[in-house]
Amino acid sequence: MWKHNLDIDNASMFISKGNNENKRYRELIIGYKTIFINTYTVVCKDLSDIENEAAVLYKHEAFQLWESNASGLLTSFNKDYISFTKDGMNVLALGELPNGKR
Repeated sequence: MWKHNLDIDNASMFISKGNNENKRYRELIIGYKTIFINTYTVVCKDLSDIENEAAVLYKHEAFQLWESNASGLLTSFNKDYISFTKDGMNVLALGELPNGKR
């Protein structure tokens, strides 16, 4: 889908779906690290919008050495994406709770 000549590694993919304000949504969340530019990228893509296939809702890049392992997971309760490295963890809040509930 993305055309470049850089290698990627430690990729993880998740599908998030549900209802939001009486609208159904489906999102693809992809996390991966890229060689040479030393980044760990998280992309959230809208799968429910058929007309606009390239709709990227969210993109986040963080420094990550190619030589170090990284992994990520999506929590099912509040839609947080958590990435783990040898230096610690990073939490990205991708979801929202209605009416400010916690």
